[in-house]
Amino acid sequence: MYRYRIDTTHMKKVKRYFFWLVYCYFAALVIFLIPWLSMNGVASPTQDASGLQMVGGIINSKGYTGDFFTSATASFIILVNIYHLIILIGTRHFSTPLIASFVISFVVYLVVVILDNDQSFDQTNLPFIFGSAIFPLSVILATCVVALPVYAVKSWEMVLHAPIFYQKEKEEPMD
Repeated sequence: MYRYRIDTTHMKKVKRYFFWLVYCYFAALVIFLIPWLSMNGVASPTQDASGLQMVGGIINSKGYTGDFFTSATASFIILVNIYHLIILIGTRHFSTPLIASFVISFVVYLVVVILDNDQSFDQTNLPFIFGSAIFPLSVILATCVVALPVYAVKSWEMVLHAPIFYQKEKEEPMD
C-alpha cells in the first residue's frame, strides 16, 4: 500500500512536469512568433513574377517594417507581463505591501525599458514602437494567449477541483 502511494504521487509529479514542459515550449513559440510575424510579416505562398510576396509587417505610415530589435523588445515586454500575471494568478492572499510591490515592480520595469531604449541608441525607437497599434496589440495578444490557459487551470482548481483549499477561514470571535 505504501509503495502504491509513492508510485502514484511520483506519476502525478511526472505528469505535471511534462504538462509544464509542453506549456513552456508553447509559450516560447507564442512569445517569439506573434511579435515577429505581426511586425515583420510572413512570406505568402502565392508567388508573383518577382518571387514570394511578403504579407503584413508594415507598422507605420512611412512603410517601415519591424526589425529584430523591435520584435525582441516586444518579446521581452510580453515575458515580463506574463511573469507579473502568473504571480498575480498564483497569489492566494493579497495585502497592501504585496500589491505595492507588484505595482512598483511593474513601474520600474517600464522605466528601465524606456531609459534603456532612450540612452542606448542614437535614435530612439520609442516613436517607432508606439507609432502604430500593431506593437501594443501584438504584446496584448501574446500575453493573453500565454496567460489565459494558466488562469483557466487555476480557476478550475479554485472553483471545481479543490475549493476547500481556497476558501478564507472564518475568524471566530473571542469570548
